[in-house]
Amino acid sequence: MKKIYIVLLLLTAAVSYSSAQTVSPDSAKYFEDSIVTICGQVAGTHVTKAGVIMLNIGADYPNAPFVVVIFKDDVKNFKYKPADFLKGKNICITGKVVIFKEKPEIIAKKSEQIKIQ
Repeated sequence: MKKIYIVLLLLTAAVSYSSAQTVSPDSAKYFEDSIVTICGQVAGTHVTKAGVIMLNIGADYPNAPFVVVIFKDDVKNFKYKPADFLKGKNICITGKVVIFKEKPEIIAKKSEQIKIQ
């Protein structure tokens, strides 16, 4: 029974991600706590001293209307170096919008959340 519950939970999550509404980077702030897809150009990247990767969408820091965050522990889930490989590319990211320091962001835990356009 426990295995069935886990499978149903995973299927529900997969359906939620596949049916996510697409919104603009500028509109992301209105979708806090919602699962959405946001598309735009990675205008700039930054890797913090702690190894956190920031992908600035739509404009470079500090003017980016939206940020994709990849924590150091999640970089292993990518077959490429996100800060280098994605810079300048048009991408779509699907995930839950959170607001951090008044800026909307999605935390990418795996490469499947990011599609290159």
